[in-house]
Amino acid sequence: MITSDVEYFGEVSNLSVSSLKMHFPKQTKWNMCFKNCLVNAALFRKSDFDAFGGYDTEFNDGIEDYDLWLNFVMHGKKIYRIDKVLFYYRQKNPAESRQFQTAPKVKELIKKLERKYPYYRFVRLLMPFRKIKRLVLKVSNKHIRVLGIVVKKFH
Repeated sequence: MITSDVEYFGEVSNLSVSSLKMHFPKQTKWNMCFKNCLVNAALFRKSDFDAFGGYDTEFNDGIEDYDLWLNFVMHGKKIYRIDKVLFYYRQKNPAESRQFQTAPKVKELIKKLERKYPYYRFVRLLMPFRKIKRLVLKVSNKHIRVLGIVVKKFH
């Protein structure tokens, strides 16, 4: 998958701005479990999209792109980011937005992601400890170790 840097334009925080660069952490499996680190302008192979079943209809109410990106990273697909702004994201005034994802709906969708991706669920449980990850946690595609002890294996 290939993505690029992204800039907002339009209204950001009720301020009219010409542009403001979006800041995303590196799109790793670990980081993607905390936050969607991609926008909908990534390029990928159609064969990968088809192999993962495309967009999951369980997420027709929202975050379908986040689910698709998680599917890519959970299956070990690499994400490459071009260090150049190649996508401009229009930020609308919230009053004009078509945003329909209420907090209860988002919570329901997150629970679906947790059921679909055990690694996602486990990493989300570790969220309060993410700042000390380097000190006590060792995360790989096969297992998670806390203080050298394997606490979770992935198949």
